Amino acid sequence: SLVESLIWVLACHWIHPGLPVGFRQYSRATRRMLLSYSWKSLVIQIAAILRLKLNAVVLAAFLNASVVTTYAIGERLATYFVEFISSLVGNLSPLFSRYTPDRHARLIDDFRLATRLSVVAATLVASAMVFYGAAFIDRWMGPGYGSSYRVMVILTIPLAIDVMQTPSIGLLYGISRHDITAALAAVGGVTNLVLALLLARPYGIYGVAVATAAAVLLVKLVLQPVCVCRALGMTLAEGYGDLGATLARTLAPQMLFFLVVRRWVTPDYTRLMLLVAVQTIVSVPVAVFWALGRRDLAFITAALRQRRATRLSAVTPGEASLP
Repeated sequence: SLVESLIWVLACHWIHPGLPVGFRQYSRATRRMLLSYSWKSLVIQIAAILRLKLNAVVLAAFLNASVVTTYAIGERLATYFVEFISSLVGNLSPLFSRYTPDRHARLIDDFRLATRLSVVAATLVASAMVFYGAAFIDRWMGPGYGSSYRVMVILTIPLAIDVMQTPSIGLLYGISRHDITAALAAVGGVTNLVLALLLARPYGIYGVAVATAAAVLLVKLVLQPVCVCRALGMTLAEGYGDLGATLARTLAPQMLFFLVVRRWVTPDYTRLMLLVAVQTIVSVPVAVFWALGRRDLAFITAALRQRRATRLSAVTPGEASLP
């Protein structure tokens, strides 16, 4: 909205008081530069609409409105998962934009670490959704919504691959490769729409879910890793190796835990929350330590200590003496 945009401008001016804001700074060169970014961002937003927002329209057009609710339950849960992991990982564009060419090796190391962290977070949440999703939907919506769970699973698995590569998008933005991001988004959006139109009538809600899954996997598992590895000068073995090894090491303890407790998974909120809590306490630390390793954990610990030291140094001596 206009008010929100005005708040952003005021916030930027408050953070950087010397930043000039006014029509005197307007120039054709600046306009062309801004438009070169804005049209690519517009393509990305349109592609996002094609990927998820039009699925319900396709279902209503080819089948009937009654199936939209069944599909929307599974789709919405999968979307909540994406939003949660995206907010957890955060926008890494400012981090990657600060690296100069002489620090390229450090850029690659930090990108690979951020990717491993994203894989761990996405795998932990996605596995819990698949493990407990059927019982949760049964308790939430009542019996008869097994189709919604299957839609959720079909969408959650590829969307987990998507959010695992959140650092890739931040990297492409950070190094000003918006053109790659826009092209990938366009391919994904168009592929999703075309496949949904082809699969909706013969396969119903599952066909539309598979269309989205196939589009996401094409972009996030095939095209995007190639583009990112080329942009960074990495080999595909390094890119896929980080993804696959971290995924396997994170997923294995979760699957083992679920095999042990699956007999106690029932449509009961209290029991489901208790199982998730126990899984978090027991298997999550094992997955994190095994998936990341000592080097990554030592780096994270050092970064947290440095952040804490920086905050303490900003505190006045009188405040620092307080308990």
